[in-house]
Amino acid sequence: MNEAQRAVDPPSRSSEGSPIPLIGATILALVLAIYAPALSAGFVYDDVYLIEQQTCFRGLSKIPSFFVAPYDACDYRPMRYVTYAFDHAIAGTAPWIYHLTNVVLHALSAVMVWALLLRLGGFERIEDRHRRSLLALGAVIVGLWALHPALADAVVPAAGRRDVQSTFLFLLALWAWLRRDEGRRALWLGLCGAAWVAALMTKEMAITLPAILVLVEALKPGSGDPLPRLRALLKKWWPLLGIFGVMALSYGIYRGFIATHTRMSGRWWGGTIWTNLLNTLALQVEYARLTLWPASLLGDYAPHTVPVVRDPFHGRVLVGAAIWGALLASVPLTFKRRPLVALGLSWYLVTLLPVCHLIPHHELMAEHFLHLPMVGLALALYGALEPTAKAPGTPRKALAVALGLASAAVMARLQWRIPDFTSDETFGMNILEQAPRNVRNLGRLAAFYLDEDHLDLERAERLAWMQRGASPPGTIYHRAATLRLARILERHRGDPERAASLLALTIQETGDDAELTLALARLYLRHELPDDALPLLDDLIERDPLHWEPRLDSGFALLMKRDADGAGQRALEVVRLAPGEAEGHFLMGNVRAAQGQPREAFLAYENALANKPDHVGALMATADILCALGQQAEAAARASLAQRVDPRSEAVQRVVTAIEAGCP
Repeated sequence: MNEAQRAVDPPSRSSEGSPIPLIGATILALVLAIYAPALSAGFVYDDVYLIEQQTCFRGLSKIPSFFVAPYDACDYRPMRYVTYAFDHAIAGTAPWIYHLTNVVLHALSAVMVWALLLRLGGFERIEDRHRRSLLALGAVIVGLWALHPALADAVVPAAGRRDVQSTFLFLLALWAWLRRDEGRRALWLGLCGAAWVAALMTKEMAITLPAILVLVEALKPGSGDPLPRLRALLKKWWPLLGIFGVMALSYGIYRGFIATHTRMSGRWWGGTIWTNLLNTLALQVEYARLTLWPASLLGDYAPHTVPVVRDPFHGRVLVGAAIWGALLASVPLTFKRRPLVALGLSWYLVTLLPVCHLIPHHELMAEHFLHLPMVGLALALYGALEPTAKAPGTPRKALAVALGLASAAVMARLQWRIPDFTSDETFGMNILEQAPRNVRNLGRLAAFYLDEDHLDLERAERLAWMQRGASPPGTIYHRAATLRLARILERHRGDPERAASLLALTIQETGDDAELTLALARLYLRHELPDDALPLLDDLIERDPLHWEPRLDSGFALLMKRDADGAGQRALEVVRLAPGEAEGHFLMGNVRAAQGQPREAFLAYENALANKPDHVGALMATADILCALGQQAEAAARASLAQRVDPRSEAVQRVVTAIEAGCP
């Protein structure tokens, strides 16, 4: 009987009577049962963009394109979208299927953690009289990991697929690596490599697997002195580990410095490399709190929620440095007597590195970042408590009571946490209650209450003012709040003058913000004030000659002033700068219509529709021309499409009514 078989099937007990498979099945069932309420959650935060707004994954036949297509949502972490595609094939965009898949992957990961703990925990050397208590200890610790409330941020939202799927594939790759000497070596190594590549294509944190393979071989219990073990490993497996290392390094360079999906384009948290390092240390305090005391859970840690520090003597920096120092010092102190503790702490440190901003990432911190690193803490906790679990009498009873209380607290907090993901409203209100200056959340909630299906104007306006007040002028959040308030004042309050004043004041405060200037010019155009809009638009054109949108709006302003020739020149400029945009062709159609050239106008509108088939303005304009030409059926078809695209538009409804009346 080889070592692996002894680990799973103790010598003193037949496999038929072993409780190990039953414990694994119990862990699986418990995780599925505890997370069952997640199936009734909706789509929140990133879920809306990733699933509701994307169409690239809708159809199993599209899966190959995820790996070869030019940049779109599906080629960023494409393996995540592979599973999304299967979810969609089963239930479309119904949220329950995406939540169910997440929960199943998380439950399977828990079973994998259990299997790894059996292999790494030295169970083949445990005496029969201690086996039951240690199996119970291992099962409880796996449960504490699987049901830790901080991990709900990875398990419940559909966007968390990146974490639960990547962790499962990461653990599968490690499990296959540990079985490579049991026969069929090529099969196990092939599975290891395939699972790792799939994990990498699900989330970048899987880049750490080669380091974890080396650490596991050097520090697993029963391996003796890690240095000879490490030398033997490298001597035998250096070609494969070298290939893995080169792949990991190449992928890290690509994702960190070439691809634009995750990097911050040279920006550092706090402004410099030095302050970025300070924040790396400060964040360790937050991760320690989330792990040990997850009373406050937000799901969105915008910079104002976790302040960016610049002072090297800030308390969070000093405590974070102490935490890292203690973890690093614990590894050499424990690797001989408690190798599983050393392995688990090393696992935590290594797998957390990709999100510690050594290479700046646009997301400061997140609860779901802990999904994979906390597996290491589970291993370390088992290694630390193993002696107590073997002790007779009072120590073991005290440990059982402590673990029982911890398990009850974890499950209660998780059940309290899951309802936060019911909707964008519950998600945002939880953050607002605990972090009222989270500017990103304030904006997201304001947008939620401005949506026609959830319209609450008083709340939306109050939240927008809160976001503007909490954001420094010139930031994207301050700009977004100002634009939202201008929209509320103009469209909902019927006070365009106050909206214009707000925009003008903010432009003055921020130093001629181009986006706000364009918004102010468009407000003037909506209220037929082209003389006020044109100077702003001309200034924007002068500042950025390649920006086509100010030229487009300038063309419409000139049309309002009955300057068709000037508007036609602007239309030509827009078409030249942005030939693939429908708007330039639409402007040209309006110019030709104003010049009394309906056929030329129709051709321009057709060009607009060729670039954007659901362009409502072009559909209505061509329907009007077709009506005039006596082609009522075709006109009705186009008006009907415009109505489907914009069912609330009164202008569209007027065109439809006119066509139904026989094109008067």
